[in-house]
Amino acid sequence: MGGDIDLRHAASALTPIIALLERETESETVGHRNIFCGSIDPEEGDVGEVVAMRVLTERGDRIQRWCDRLRRVQHMLQVIEARLAAERVVMSRV
Repeated sequence: MGGDIDLRHAASALTPIIALLERETESETVGHRNIFCGSIDPEEGDVGEVVAMRVLTERGDRIQRWCDRLRRVQHMLQVIEARLAAERVVMSRV
């Protein structure tokens, strides 16, 4: 109906939006807290690392969730771009 949508560079179009949301998230950071990421092995002890996690305002939490969602969409678009590129290569050999 409306024609084909060019998805070849759709993922890169999200980059500036994600960068803007990341900057907004930084301004909504009220502090940091240390979180242990790993497991507790009975023989080895604590296996993992301590990571500093941001403590965000309520608005910052919402912004972070949207940023994470857009990153997932961007990744899906990158997969689509790769598949379309592969299809073009295969079709050009036929």
